[in-house]
Formats: sequence, C-alpha cells, structure tokens
Amino acid sequence: MPFLGGNGGTFDAVSAERVYLSDIAGSTDEVTVYVNSDQGDDNNSGYDPAFPLRTVARAGQELPALALTSKVTIRLEGAAPHQLPDGYLLPPVFRGVRLDTDFSDVDGFSLRGPVRIYSPAVELLLIGVGDVVGQVFPDNSGLLTLQTSLVLVPGALVGKWIVDSLGNIAQIADNTAADIDLCYFGAMAPPCRVLSYGAVLENATPGFFATLGIRGGTSPIILQGLQIQGGGFGFFPSLEAAQGQPVFVQACNLEGLWVNQELGIPSSVQVHATRLERNVAPGGGDLIFSNCLLAKVAWALVSPASRVTVQQCVSDLGGDPLIFDTNFNAASPGSLVIAVSRILNGATGGIKMGGPGVFALSNLFVDSNTGVAVVCDGSCSGRVIDVQGQLNNGGLSARNGAQVEVSNSTNVNLGDGDELRVGSVFYLWANLRPAPLNLFDIAIPAGELARVYQP
Repeated sequence: MPFLGGNGGTFDAVSAERVYLSDIAGSTDEVTVYVNSDQGDDNNSGYDPAFPLRTVARAGQELPALALTSKVTIRLEGAAPHQLPDGYLLPPVFRGVRLDTDFSDVDGFSLRGPVRIYSPAVELLLIGVGDVVGQVFPDNSGLLTLQTSLVLVPGALVGKWIVDSLGNIAQIADNTAADIDLCYFGAMAPPCRVLSYGAVLENATPGFFATLGIRGGTSPIILQGLQIQGGGFGFFPSLEAAQGQPVFVQACNLEGLWVNQELGIPSSVQVHATRLERNVAPGGGDLIFSNCLLAKVAWALVSPASRVTVQQCVSDLGGDPLIFDTNFNAASPGSLVIAVSRILNGATGGIKMGGPGVFALSNLFVDSNTGVAVVCDGSCSGRVIDVQGQLNNGGLSARNGAQVEVSNSTNVNLGDGDELRVGSVFYLWANLRPAPLNLFDIAIPAGELARVYQP
C-alpha cells in the first residue's frame, strides 16, 4: 500500500514510511484491517476489504493478536465519521490491562510491530506541468509560492496538502485566484496533486479526554490521511501522546495536540505536512513540526523538558502569540528552534519566549502582528539570525536578563522607531550598523542585565 508522502524538506518526510517498512525484531509480515463507517459490520473478520469492520475500537481489539509479529495497518473508509468512545486509548485494553507497545509482555501480550491508522487521500486538483507559470520565494523565509495559470477560489485550498511528481509533500498555507503559498522550501516538480483527508475520526461523546490517546510504548504509531476532531469543550485535543510513545503524523488535520511526560518518560512526536488548530501543549519530550500549517494555535503548558522544532511551517496565529515559556521550572530548561518559517497575525505579538529555555530563530518572516514581533524575557538565551518582517508593533525586545545573539541581517523593519528594545532602551537598526552590537539594559542592576550582542 503506497504512502502519501515523499522526502521533501530538511526533515526526512518519509520517517513514518521508513519506520513502518523497516525490519523490526519479530515482525515478519504486514496485515491490513479494513474499517468502513458506512458499510462495515463489527461481526466481520475485517481482513478482507469486502467484509470490513465498522468501528476503529473493534479493529483495535485485533492488535494484540497481530502486532506481536506483524506490521499492522488499520485502513479507514466511509463518508460517515469514525466514532471513538470518550477516553479511547491506543494500544487498547486487554483483560483490564492496557497493552504496551514495547518488547516486554503485559499480561502475556505485547506489540512489537508498528501500527498505522490510514485513509486513502482524496484528490481535489491536478496541477499539470503547463499549469505552472512560476515558482517564487517572496520573503526571507524561503517558502515557496507556486504561480499557476489556473482559476482558483481564493482560500479554498487552505489546509489541504500538495504532492509533486517526486513525492515531496507540504501543507498549503493560502491561495489567491492563481497563486498557491506552500509550507515548503525549494522548488516543486510538477505535475502536482492537491489532496485532502479521506476519513474523519471523532469523539462520540466529547468529554474530558483527547479524541485519541496514544501512550505507553516504544513501537511507533503512525497516523496518515485523517481529520481528527478535537475533544470536548473546545479545549481537549484531537491527539495526546504520553509515556514515551513515539508517534508519526503525516498529512492530517488536527484540532489540538498534547505531548505529556508521564512517569518521567518523554514522548517523541513528529508532525509533517499537517494542519493543526486549537492548542499545542508540549509537556515533555521531542515535538517536531515540518511543512505544517499551524492555524490559530495557542501554545500552553510548555514543560521545561520539551524540545520543540518548527521548520518550513506557516504559523497563522489569528490570536495569541506563539508563547514558549518555561518559567515554572528553572531546573530543566526546554528548547525552541524555529527556522525557514512565517509567523503571521498575532493579536498581541509574534513569538514570546521566557524562562530558562534556549532558543534559535533563523530565516523567519514575522508579519502583521499587533504586538512586538519577537520578545525574549527572563533568563532565556539564544540566537536570532535573519529574522525580518513588517507591519508589527515592535521589533525585537530583550528584557529581564535575556541574552540574545543577533546577526547583521537581523532586522524586523517596522518603520515606527521601535525596531530594537533592550530593557527600557530603544534603538534603530540603521543607527547601530555596521559596528558589532553589544547592548545592555542600563536601567536595572548588574547581574540582571538583558543583553543583545553580536559574537
């Protein structure tokens, strides 16, 4: 069964494919369980596409028997949403004990092979070789705008993904009547297909849980081609990963993602070519976004043990800024890397970092944020390299002891006299160059000085 993606972007977009196809100890074959929300029956075997199961929960009950020695795909089809019970966990429960996906037996069973929940993508549009009239990179982020001769409905392709002839895949951030803005660095190889998810997962009775919870194992869980609705109260997320669980998400739509470090075990989640809305809670472990559209995403509950990387993404905030604040635990700083991306439309700012964490921002275009574009607060430290932008209400601000290394090309050009602030002192970039920067906050005692400098 083919995968949706190729190897576009700096991050390896075929991580999920490579993991799924790799030789895993004890894994000897591949098994597909078919689920159809319209025509299935949970009394069927589910192993024949002509006799599919009806529910994902029923398919999950097959995993103990299958994933000991097999690579398992649960293939979802059907127009009706696939409903999960509130608080559903994968791996499932057997004899009252939730199955781990590590190599140790739990109540006599374990999962060794990877498990993929997958739906075939729906093709919405074919962009032929002759339809592409140009490929341009309009700002310093390096993200691609595909110029076409087609007549498109503005905004109609937002949240869909595009795949070129080489298998490179990325989210579509926006489109005009002819141009398509992509979360992608580099040129595309037409013909290109515009695709959308093939199945919807939802919580049957949304409550105080994520729609899909995945936790407790070392074998990967892979999600592809799915729209996963959020949990209850407009707050609880589509997906929660915890207790060391590795998760790969590709070409999906999510409403919220929580990554938790339970029992002191960090998880690892890689999200590629996916649209994410609502909220992100990096609660410990590694969280990587590549070629994604982060739409109206609020960041909350950032654990100091979190390591977050955002690359080749568009973050259209539409509200709160991207906040990465680990102030509540100074003993274990987290890290934030954002590169080759756009940060747009924050209601009170663009990027705000605080606490003892470390950060690196490079090749960013920060645009149309009503607050300060980049704020470094407290004891955080890091680098800001080639960060540019416009129409923000302030440029780069370092305060309360933050240590910020900048490059000569760092320039959030606003034209309002507030391009650089160190503590309470304001500067204009044009008045500082070409001499190397070494600026301190002179308004507070030594030892607590914010600093902006060039090495």
